[in-house]
Amino acid sequence: MEESYQNEVEMWEAHVQNEWSEIEEKKERADTLRADITRLTEELNSKSSGLAVEEIRLVVAYPLNQQICRRHSPLRSQLQYDIQRLTTTLQQTNTTLEQAIAMPRYLVRPLPLVKEEACKVLFMLTMPRALEILGNLCLSAQRAIAPVKPTVEMKQVPKLSGTTWQQFRSQHAPSRHFPADKVFTASPREFSLPSSFGPKSVEDVSSRAQYESECVWDLTLCGTALKWKDESGEAVNPFAATATSVVSSFIEEMSEPYSWMNAWPGGDDLRGNLVYANLHQLAACTAFDKASFIALGSLRAFPNQQYRKLLMALHNDVFPWSFGSVATIVRQSLYQVGDLTDETQPQILWKTDMNQDERGLKTFCSVLELTASRLEQTPRRFESVPLLSELAGYALQFTPNALPILKTFAGMARSWAENTQEGYEKESDPKRIAEARQKECILYGHALLAFTLGEWDDEAAREVCELIVSFRKAFLCASIDETATADMLRVESRVTEMMTRRIAELVSFLDKSEVDEVLTGLVRLVNGRCPPRLQWRKESKLTAGTGQFGSCFETVDARYAVNLFTGIVLTDGNPPGGLPTEILEHERFSELFGSRNFEVVSDGGALRTSRPYCNRFYDFALHTGGELFVQELAVDPTLRVSSTLQLCSVSWIDALGGHFPARLRELYSHWYWVERNCVLFRPKQAKCREIFFVATLDDSGALQCYQVPFSDTKDAYELILNRLGDYERFVQKDESLSDVLGVLAKFEDERFLHPLKSADGVMKVELPRFKLTFCLNQSMQFESVEHKG
Repeated sequence: MEESYQNEVEMWEAHVQNEWSEIEEKKERADTLRADITRLTEELNSKSSGLAVEEIRLVVAYPLNQQICRRHSPLRSQLQYDIQRLTTTLQQTNTTLEQAIAMPRYLVRPLPLVKEEACKVLFMLTMPRALEILGNLCLSAQRAIAPVKPTVEMKQVPKLSGTTWQQFRSQHAPSRHFPADKVFTASPREFSLPSSFGPKSVEDVSSRAQYESECVWDLTLCGTALKWKDESGEAVNPFAATATSVVSSFIEEMSEPYSWMNAWPGGDDLRGNLVYANLHQLAACTAFDKASFIALGSLRAFPNQQYRKLLMALHNDVFPWSFGSVATIVRQSLYQVGDLTDETQPQILWKTDMNQDERGLKTFCSVLELTASRLEQTPRRFESVPLLSELAGYALQFTPNALPILKTFAGMARSWAENTQEGYEKESDPKRIAEARQKECILYGHALLAFTLGEWDDEAAREVCELIVSFRKAFLCASIDETATADMLRVESRVTEMMTRRIAELVSFLDKSEVDEVLTGLVRLVNGRCPPRLQWRKESKLTAGTGQFGSCFETVDARYAVNLFTGIVLTDGNPPGGLPTEILEHERFSELFGSRNFEVVSDGGALRTSRPYCNRFYDFALHTGGELFVQELAVDPTLRVSSTLQLCSVSWIDALGGHFPARLRELYSHWYWVERNCVLFRPKQAKCREIFFVATLDDSGALQCYQVPFSDTKDAYELILNRLGDYERFVQKDESLSDVLGVLAKFEDERFLHPLKSADGVMKVELPRFKLTFCLNQSMQFESVEHKG
């Protein structure tokens, strides 16, 4: 700092010397100009005298009648010209003299005059970066304690100038600029620079000492302060926050009529009577009866009794534990530190009942165990799990005896989620499935959040791995047909926060466990068709020695991947969830399934529905050229595929279009039965399984198309194929039919005529749009079946 100050002094002295040299030059210039003025004045006087003499001579030499000759005197004209020139030059020289003797603008000293004060400013401007960071951390820490919204006291900062010391020095110092990017801003008190200062003429300054004392303006350090801005960009003093405001900032504000319940406990003679004075508000608290209202209102009335009153509330089960106000007040009572004892090692006075001996924690665990056993029998109260499991997690931080209780809460929520899954697997209504999925997602989230606090054992860590995968699968699948609800998003946010805190423990658990077995089990929670044993490796591109770690794992063949942090399981790069947009918006998909979406998993390059749709599984894929591949699978009770139907491609239908009437091409969906080598004509909607026509291919490649009687359309497929010999089949339009078809073509387009031949060899022609049929009679003539005669 001493060296910096000396450098500043030397630079300032050199700057003042330069300015004084300029003044001396101005003085010398003024002396020269004065000599020029004297010479010009004498010359001007001489010329003026000569002009006067010439004027007298002209008057004498020329009478009045010879005025013209007097006017044209060459000497007089030359003298007048010289006088005009000298007058102008003299005026210009006088103006130049005035400018030469004018004082330059006064100097402004960029730092205070006194050395101690100047060093303070220099320190503010050159504060080491490490010290700035430390100071910023201290202020940020204090700001975190202070109220979020700055109080009046915090906003009362000194009235400082809008010009900082950095700006002030940059404007007035001769050189050397300091970095402008500073955490702290040093500013002087409010000031204003005078418009003029010191002598007006250089003639009034006789020495440098006089110049430095009379022509240099000094700004004093008085009132200088450092400004610091918080994250919101507002200049505050966090140390000015009062103790009362700090305490209030750690108490969550609640809306009426519960605000008084969560206030700072103690210190008021009326604290025990407030709950009775506010009994009139019970009518507005529909979630409470009188007993629960009094219990909640008196929970924080006496600070040292909060713990035992909470245990009584748990034992008697008086609170609606899923209610938001109950959760807020219970958490405030549980986590607020409050007063400390005056011992050498201060203790939390409010938790004396819990920490004084083992009985406090044993009682806590006992009432929690009782509460868990009661809640396990009432699945409808599943929304109580988050708060009650959090209480168990809080106890786990002080005693390992709370871990089995915490697992009980998590286990019941997981069991309820699995029961919900079993319920919607038999459901076909998309809306009901979405509602069940949403509930399943929330239940898995509640089970996972039970492990937020406390230390885990290996069993608990594995349970967390399974729960995060199950939660993410349920979340993605619940968003297939309906957007995620506010409750789902709220639970997801809390799960993300929890995993951020505990992911290191999960990765550490995997590092010391059978990673192949654990991760394969996680994949099978999402895709039950994966192999029972997979080989895994950690996927990490992080630099060694940085303290960072990865939470992603993938199989050796890169087909499966698991992200422990998010819980996402990928199969062939696809997460669990619905179909891609390209498939959903495909025209043929819309014809088959409308606006329906399916929960699918990747299987063999296709996306297979994870549960049956109208008793059938479906495979979907989008081939090159935009062709949609759809495969319908029938399975037996062991989930083994018993029959496979593939949706015929558009190119196949176009290629064989000439073999079928137009109605068969346009009004039906065409399914190739792989096992029986035939094509089934069904309605456009996939859920309609009736068969109206069957096309078979023999060994020679000949195509035969049969019409299924209406009475048989809903029979089993195998049974229909066994009866094909009894059904009418389409015949080609040969010459024997040309005359008849030509006549009928006058009434109906030939494309819509159905020439058929029965098993007995009887020919007939149907006009489906007119609901008419013409049959070949015994006289070898076609007659109407519907209209005899």
